[in-house]
Amino acid sequence: MKLGLSTDTSGATEVYLIANELDSVFPAIESRFESTGLEIFFVFRCLPDALGRKSSRRFSKSESVLYLDMSFSEDSLSEMDLEQQRSVVASYFFEYLEDSLKKYKFKDLDIPSFMAAFRDAAVSIGWVT
Repeated sequence: MKLGLSTDTSGATEVYLIANELDSVFPAIESRFESTGLEIFFVFRCLPDALGRKSSRRFSKSESVLYLDMSFSEDSLSEMDLEQQRSVVASYFFEYLEDSLKKYKFKDLDIPSFMAAFRDAAVSIGWVT
């Protein structure tokens, strides 16, 4: 397994910082699920509501990459402090990830085990779900 991420934020929120906190837990998750031939690439976008950007997902079978492009409301999050933003981002992240994994039904991935391990690792960096 390989995990990666990118962000697209204006700086009006802390979504860039929050998303990049995940980098520290990726190695443990990748190593635990290394036999899974899947790559998951996350994009965290925090943009004004007026842009109308929605979350999207797609799986490239030829590359074995699941792309999860998550959109967050800059208008809503800019009113919150760091911990509130982290809570919103973490909650949505795990819900969207699990829904996406279930949708594509990856044969060699034990989703409950993967999600539990990912949530446990995220708690270690302050992500409470």
